Amino acid sequence: MTFGVLVLLMYAALLFERTTAMSCYMGQEPDPFSGRYRWVIPVKNPCQCKEVHVGSLNTRAPSRPFNVTYYDTFLRSSDPMEIGTFLNCTAFSDYPVINENGARWRLFWWWTGTIWPSTDVVNDVLQDEYGDCDSSAPYCFGRLPQELQESSSEMLGKDSDGNVYKWTFNPSNDVAHAVWQAFHDHQEAKVTDGNEWCPVTVAGLAPKARQDCFHYREEHGVKSLQIDDDNCDCYTSLSLGHGMCKAGYSSNYGSENVFGVDLLYDSYCQTPIPSNSLRLYFRDDDECDTARCRNGYHCVDGINSFTCV
Repeated sequence: MTFGVLVLLMYAALLFERTTAMSCYMGQEPDPFSGRYRWVIPVKNPCQCKEVHVGSLNTRAPSRPFNVTYYDTFLRSSDPMEIGTFLNCTAFSDYPVINENGARWRLFWWWTGTIWPSTDVVNDVLQDEYGDCDSSAPYCFGRLPQELQESSSEMLGKDSDGNVYKWTFNPSNDVAHAVWQAFHDHQEAKVTDGNEWCPVTVAGLAPKARQDCFHYREEHGVKSLQIDDDNCDCYTSLSLGHGMCKAGYSSNYGSENVFGVDLLYDSYCQTPIPSNSLRLYFRDDDECDTARCRNGYHCVDGINSFTCV
């Protein structure tokens, strides 16, 4: 192997490492449209950059298989929010995404099985607006993004026991609509013996009972929620916060003042406990997969939208 080939391989490995870590470089080159030297981040989607460093100077604009955007000002930053603002990434988010059941999903709510905080810190299982949580935090009691539309939204849940459920919102279903009002509009709601709204079981075990009840209300100092068959702890498919039964709480099913999450599959009368973990995602398709931007512009994926910048 020649020295030149070795250097080339080392450079390719370094470039791959930089790309996978989303550390980007902002350099200068002639803008083909004006001929002036301008700043450029030569990656397909700069809005995925978590860091921007000083790049190199090119004496000519190289041919690339994607369009780039030229800037008149320079940015050097390791703050993802600052980068998103500079690049006009309207739906910028560093929340993790996963691919499951043939779709892309973005995290918005999570509990990782830690010690439940005091009610002075957490008094509502939906207290955080979307985007307010640090993605590295041990928990986030987030709500759905305001950009989502009820008639076209889906939610995915994954628990620590391997169960994966998918819910499809439906404005004509009273239980689904009440859940939407809670997760999206932050409204308390209660439905008893309503329309059945069972999740699709992607993995694990399906709910044992008809899911036609929902309530989101305060219990023992924390706004909690529950989807099940009778507004009481047994056979739930989603239970967050404190155990609830009818208008109050029953000690027949669990201890008082214990907060957490229940597993998605409730074999009988389990109540939320802090040692379980749960993550909730919303469906977030990449609109840039089908969008087309004019030459010189690149597509920035948003929530139910895209922007050409």
